[in-house]
Amino acid sequence: MKYPDGCVKDPEYNKKIEDRIVSRVAFVENVYNAIKQKGYFCNSHINSALLFNAIESYYTDIQRTKCFHDITLSDEHKKAAFSIKWLIKFRPIQLSATCDNGTITIKDILINEIFAIFIGLTLLDIDFNDLPNLSDKFLNNIFYTLHFREIDGMVLSSIMYLLQRGIKKEIP
Repeated sequence: MKYPDGCVKDPEYNKKIEDRIVSRVAFVENVYNAIKQKGYFCNSHINSALLFNAIESYYTDIQRTKCFHDITLSDEHKKAAFSIKWLIKFRPIQLSATCDNGTITIKDILINEIFAIFIGLTLLDIDFNDLPNLSDKFLNNIFYTLHFREIDGMVLSSIMYLLQRGIKKEIP
């Protein structure tokens, strides 16, 4: 069996991707701010430290996956899936301390899942408003899985592929 050189701990890798991490953090923050300006996620804020760790973990995980599976470039579905996976793990969107417990809705509870899916769809160049083209059962299963289950990035990549095909009404 061939050992994937440099996959476990490559000290040069972090130097190579530092600019990409900062750029992706800025991208995610800009998306969050744009959503917030439209009146969504009103009772929340983004924790920059958690976001940075999520993005850094995304790049580390995707690099290890590429090395292990001998993949040169990650496809758009893997990028979306691994982004979702790490945003869910770190939960960088936090409800504000001023949020009244009596006004918390299911959308507030699932704020990180909704945001992560939004980022994933953005990376797939899909409009969030196209989600109604999918069945409620499919969407509920995705949100349930993201909220309550641990999910592998490669499995989530397949789900993102199916989600993209379903939205575009294409046969997978």
